[in-house]
Amino acid sequence: MATPTTTVNEIDALLSQIAVELQLPTALEKEARAHYHALTRYLAQSSLAGYSPDLYAQGSFRIGTTVKPLAGDEFDLDFVVELQMPR
Repeated sequence: MATPTTTVNEIDALLSQIAVELQLPTALEKEARAHYHALTRYLAQSSLAGYSPDLYAQGSFRIGTTVKPLAGDEFDLDFVVELQMPR
């Protein structure tokens, strides 16, 4: 806890530690990316292939700021699928 005698370096260290603890763990990030790539491959070979599906991350996952939920163990990761009209 910060006190009147806490230094800026101590506060920076505490905030850094908090940020690290809140991040999506590396193993879960790798798993999410593997699922994302599997879905991308699936869509490219599915009946939607003619629509040139483009799948990409959005929100906190895209910018690397995903945080641990307050309750439970499921992270909310947002992805977008764009489909193009065939010409």
